[in-house]
Amino acid sequence: VTTAKITLDLQGTQLAPIWIVGSDRNNRPIITRPDSRQNLLNIGERRPTRFLAMQDLELAGGSVVIRFYDCANVWLDRCELHHGQHGGITVNSRNTDHIYITRNHLHHFLSGTGEGMYLGANHGKVVMQYSVIAENHVHDCGGEQGDGIELKQGSYNNWLVANHIHDTQYPCLIAYGTAGKGVNVIERNVCYRSGDNVIQVQGEAIVRNNLIMAARGAGFAS
Repeated sequence: VTTAKITLDLQGTQLAPIWIVGSDRNNRPIITRPDSRQNLLNIGERRPTRFLAMQDLELAGGSVVIRFYDCANVWLDRCELHHGQHGGITVNSRNTDHIYITRNHLHHFLSGTGEGMYLGANHGKVVMQYSVIAENHVHDCGGEQGDGIELKQGSYNNWLVANHIHDTQYPCLIAYGTAGKGVNVIERNVCYRSGDNVIQVQGEAIVRNNLIMAARGAGFAS
């Protein structure tokens, strides 16, 4: 585990983010759970979590592999998440902002609801804002739903860029509207082999320069 790094916020106050980092990228530490009665890892459940970075870890099992609660300025990078019964990452319990999910490998969520990432909650009850979902590899999502990346109604000003998503039961990438708030940008994603539409967007988004292939439904639905 690396030591904390010192940064400065806009007011000049010193901050010491917590860094949890595997010491050897080629031989990641593995965190597992033997059953699905609880999530593997809850972040920000009891108290707010701010300025946390996790890198180069392998996380396997549990109901959901990682659930983010009251979180802001949290970075998940270069981790492998797999075989959670109900999915890889859920961010649907509290409002979140400035969440960075980058360069992770999420795969084999084939039971339960089965989403790779579930961001925000139904009907805008919980929203994600000003966050970046970039350069993740998401595949083999099934179960009752099986979306690759799902951005829920009301979440806004998010950037979904350069993700590689394939072999999903429902859309590889689905985004709902923002309820009149800032638009989401969806670009440079490679999406294919969906059992439904490949990319599905309700509206209030900029969708550009994506590669869409091999749909059982439509390539792009709006």
